This record gives sequence, structure tokens and C-alpha cells, in this order.
Amino acid sequence: MRELEQCVRNLVIRGTYEPQGSARGEARAEFLAAVEAGALSADALLRHYCTWVYARTGSYSDTARRLGLDPRTVRDRVDPARLPALRQDHRATPRNGSANGVDPMTGRSHEDRRG
Repeated sequence: MRELEQCVRNLVIRGTYEPQGSARGEARAEFLAAVEAGALSADALLRHYCTWVYARTGSYSDTARRLGLDPRTVRDRVDPARLPALRQDHRATPRNGSANGVDPMTGRSHEDRRG
């Protein structure tokens, strides 16, 4: 309820609303920190990772192919509440995925994908 109240207040005062944790790179950093700390259950890890990859690909079938899962499993595991912050993170990342020309999702260079 408090989140809704803050949302409405920000819309009225500032004309815009940005959910907590949506600063560029913050959602990614929180996910990686939780993974490194071993703080996620296997189910939570799968849910977060499916959501992260889906935010990047925008496609259940592409996400399923990359992760070796059934598209229905991906659809069940994607967390819609986390998508806006993750999509914002991915827009902040260069389109090729990184400055060194390697896609962080596949580990392949972009030259490898063209040929």
C-alpha cells in the first residue's frame, strides 16, 4: 500500500514515477550480488534468471532456447514486476551487449554470430 501511495504522490508532485530499485544497473547489481552471496533458492534463481534473459530478448521462445528450457517454463517463471527495471538496465547496455564485442548471454563474439 505504501508503494502505491508513493507512486501517486510522485505522479502528482513530479509528473513521473520511477519504482524503487530501478536506477540504471541497480536491478542487475542486486541480482548478481544475490547470486554471488548464494542468497537465492534454486527456484528464485531460475525465476530471476529467466526474467533477466527475457528482459533482454523480449521473447519467450528465444529465452527458452538460450536457457535450454521449455517456453512454457519460461513464461511461468518470468516475474513481470521485475521487468521494467531489468529492461531499463538492458537499454543502458550497448546493443552488442558489451564494449568488447562479446555477447554476455552467449559468450560469443559478434563476428562469430555473423558467420
